[in-house]
Amino acid sequence: MPLLLSALLLSGCARVVYEEVLIPTKCNVAKRERPSKSGKVSVDVKAIFAYTQALERDLKMCRGDKEIQ
Repeated sequence: MPLLLSALLLSGCARVVYEEVLIPTKCNVAKRERPSKSGKVSVDVKAIFAYTQALERDLKMCRGDKEIQ
């Protein structure tokens, strides 16, 4: 009886789950240098903004997205 009960409780329908698998790819992009601090906040913010935009362009190129200029 316990064997029958165990078999009944442990038997079930298998459920297949499909998931998207992302495969990393190598991208040949030169490493960008971080902007150095100049002491002026406005100059630093502009440099960081330009650096961030350049990184986003590189990422889009690696992903194969069309580059918007």
